[in-house]
Amino acid sequence: MEVGKVHTSQVSRFRQGGNLRIQSVEKILVALPPAAQVYLLKLLIMDIESRQNHHDKDS
Repeated sequence: MEVGKVHTSQVSRFRQGGNLRIQSVEKILVALPPAAQVYLLKLLIMDIESRQNHHDKDS
């Protein structure tokens, strides 16, 4: 079965901490409602900023 042209096995693997190819991430993002897209991207930005702050402190 596919969800937004991404196999459910790929989504399951991702939920368990596995990696997805960027094409799969893009397909999942496009399949989400706009509000969920914004929420997910905000989480991603916060994660990137947090990693950058930790990197800056270690330098």
